[in-house]
Amino acid sequence: MARLHSFSVKMMLALGLVVVVAVGAVALAVNASAGRHLEDYVTAGMQARAAALAPTLERYYIARGSWAGVAESLQPGHAMGRGMGPMRMHGNPLAGLGGVVLADAGGQVLLDTTTNGGLDRLAPALLRVAEPLEDEGGAVVGYLVVGSGPQEALLAENLGRSILYAGLAAGAVAIALGLVLTRTVARPLQVLAEGTRRIGQGDLAHRVAVTSPDEIGDLARRFNEMAAALERQEESRRALTADVAHELRTPLAVIRAQVEALQDGVFDLTPEAVAPIHDQVLLLGRLVDDLRELALAEAGQLPLERSETDPAALAERVAAAFGPRAQTAGIDLRVEAPAGLSPLWADAQRLEQVLANLLTNALRHTPPGGRVALRVAEEGGRLAFRVEDSGSGIAPEDLPHVFDRFYRGDPARSTGDGHTGLGLSIAQGLARAHGGEITVESCPGAGSTFIVTLPTGVARTTPNAPITSSG
Repeated sequence: MARLHSFSVKMMLALGLVVVVAVGAVALAVNASAGRHLEDYVTAGMQARAAALAPTLERYYIARGSWAGVAESLQPGHAMGRGMGPMRMHGNPLAGLGGVVLADAGGQVLLDTTTNGGLDRLAPALLRVAEPLEDEGGAVVGYLVVGSGPQEALLAENLGRSILYAGLAAGAVAIALGLVLTRTVARPLQVLAEGTRRIGQGDLAHRVAVTSPDEIGDLARRFNEMAAALERQEESRRALTADVAHELRTPLAVIRAQVEALQDGVFDLTPEAVAPIHDQVLLLGRLVDDLRELALAEAGQLPLERSETDPAALAERVAAAFGPRAQTAGIDLRVEAPAGLSPLWADAQRLEQVLANLLTNALRHTPPGGRVALRVAEEGGRLAFRVEDSGSGIAPEDLPHVFDRFYRGDPARSTGDGHTGLGLSIAQGLARAHGGEITVESCPGAGSTFIVTLPTGVARTTPNAPITSSG
């Protein structure tokens, strides 16, 4: 049995109330309109019958000189018109009529044979429809009102019954259609409710069927999009947990092995023997710092100290910091930043961190004798920093994942190079915090280009945007 507070029951009750009110209003309107027309029709018939009976009563008055005895003459079984000469009418003239009301010239009722009976005086409304009775000189000597006959009463009864039956039939059809409509609407909502329950229980792979192109279908599509996003987030969370465990395992294994070797006397306690432990501790420290920074960035809690920043000067500072490293590696590092570029309203230190990450990757993957260029230009109303290298490039299958956490493009995912694998992920988050984005173009064997696009002329009241990672 459907619960009384369920949506389908509430909708049915609401629809039923609407149907009852609508059908009742229509029935009342139709009944009132038909009643008025029926009243006009009955009144016309009454006046016609009164006009037909009026000559007989007028002859009666002329013959008697008054209305004395008219009540007895109009009783059933009495032959009206005795002593009235050749114009007399035999039989009861009221046969088939709904009764008559006869009044004198002043409106005082002399005879009332209608079903209501008991009238003392004709009301003004009755006087307006009454048939006047005149004597030989044309003076009004009385008024005649003929009541409605049995046919009119039967017509009125049938009319009311027909309206009632039609209203009931229309209400039944409307409720039946409403029941079908309610089930049509409620069924997809029940499916969505079941889907929500399953998602809440952890079945993030569950999807609901999209059965219509209307608002409910759009709700189902958005539900599926939400479920897919939750599933991706859960997969990302699990992957992050596995990645962190993996990244911690290698340095901890090195530290443990080195400490056990020192405890067992395999190595003497010398600076050279402690150096690997120190290196791995530094790596763990960098990993913890990067994880903390990434967590703050993804939570939108990484503060940005914005100020007006010259993009050309920013690029020159970063390139100057990497100049000695590039010279040692035999790599040509150059900067192309024309004067007159639009300033940025940004956190200069965070943008330096973004460019530093990109230059670090470029130098690491560029062989001696290669080149790395940092170019700054305005493109389509936005500012673009391009870090181009002539290194090994990125394989097509690795391009969609370069900004994922801990992704290095090789199955071993080694941390032997001393890098945590979070640099590009953090750089992407910082760029998005400034309203920008980082994209990459690469061709294996021909080098890669990382493009940081940022908006120019940002209002100083712009709030810090949440920083999220594509991983």
